Amino acid sequence: LNLDLMRSTFSICLLFLAVNVFSQTFCLRLSEVSNDGSNFVVSIEMQGSTNFALGSSNLQWSYTASSLSDPVLESSPLGPPVYQVPTVTDVGNGEVSFNIELGFPGFGTNISADPEWTELGRVSFTITNPNNIGTMTWIYNGGTTQTVVFLDDESTQIFVTDPICLFGLDVS
Repeated sequence: LNLDLMRSTFSICLLFLAVNVFSQTFCLRLSEVSNDGSNFVVSIEMQGSTNFALGSSNLQWSYTASSLSDPVLESSPLGPPVYQVPTVTDVGNGEVSFNIELGFPGFGTNISADPEWTELGRVSFTITNPNNIGTMTWIYNGGTTQTVVFLDDESTQIFVTDPICLFGLDVS
């Protein structure tokens, strides 16, 4: 009886270890860079549970469409020859997407582990209501739609394991 209990405990420990060792996760953060009354610029930042190489990804967040409009890519350290130039898409209904496409599998940019943050790019919005910029919130439901992140092997999807790891922005 004690041998069966030991086997069960050992199996559970191995499963827990495998999930924790082999499960790469990430966090996302939006940070205010500047606000000159006409333009509002945010930085898109990522960190990993361990260092990893970033593959093609799509990062989406919502913004206050009654206060901001016309999101455009201001700058990004990601680009040729490793990545295509990232794009910013106004999805509509106050949602924006930062799109990353890896050019060559296996050559992705290193994303630092906690506590370091890696800047992926900066997006500029036109301010239409300077009295209330509002909030920005990541759109993520476990990686099945909206925000999707891959390692640079272009087939391994990674996930946020805790919604507290999605740092939005509130400037109202």
